[in-house]
Amino acid sequence: MKKQITKISIHQTSKVIALTYIGLAVLFAIIMFIAIGLFGDRGEREYAPLIAGLYLIFMPVVMYLVVALFAVIYNYVAQRFGGIEFVLKEFEEE
Repeated sequence: MKKQITKISIHQTSKVIALTYIGLAVLFAIIMFIAIGLFGDRGEREYAPLIAGLYLIFMPVVMYLVVALFAVIYNYVAQRFGGIEFVLKEFEEE
């Protein structure tokens, strides 16, 4: 059966993606912290915790805003031209 996504909830979608991205941000912040510690000069090493901390705060906020903008644009386009189509298949649980 074909279905079409005609509207995306802006706040809910943005919130879920931003919260999910926190997991990736933690991983990237750890990698960044280690890389700066190993390869950075002395001045960069002093600011490594600050840089990693700002990244952990800044990136989920940016992701929220980017996804919110995407949802607004998607809703506009889907209203005028139709949404993304996908097919659902029913199956029996084992």
